[in-house]
Amino acid sequence: MALLAGDPSPGPLASDLGEPNTIVFDVEVAEQFSYGLVVLRNPATAVARITGVELTGRAGSIELFDASVRSLRDAPGHGLVANDRAYPPTALIGAVSPAIGARIAPYREPGDGVELVLGLRVLVAGSHGFSGVAVRYELDHVTHRALFPFALSVCAPPSGRICDPAG
Repeated sequence: MALLAGDPSPGPLASDLGEPNTIVFDVEVAEQFSYGLVVLRNPATAVARITGVELTGRAGSIELFDASVRSLRDAPGHGLVANDRAYPPTALIGAVSPAIGARIAPYREPGDGVELVLGLRVLVAGSHGFSGVAVRYELDHVTHRALFPFALSVCAPPSGRICDPAG
């Protein structure tokens, strides 16, 4: 998690996956797909409420068109959403809710927290991606903005061709 100059403090919201993560895969132009892996935990004593989600370090024409959360406690057995060729992920239909306005209760035991699931698409053929996800949230009437370095690189190959999402 990093603080960007001029932004509110990152506050206490944290992700427990440790090392930054990068996923690479192919998509079709305009295809809706999901990206997860950003697990948010709230070590504070008050409830945090998400007020915004954005991609940082964008490259190409990748678009965040929606974001949702799922409780880790309410959807056992599905694992985390690394990527899925649908949004919301087919296995989680009915188990996700809008990220904006979602409340993250204080962490008390394993299973507490939410997974942030991003609804994405690319608008033109080529390589696209982002280097992180910023989450804006309120806690005790204070706005915070936390940056999580979970990156994604995707490639939408031109018709009949193969492309390298890393470059």
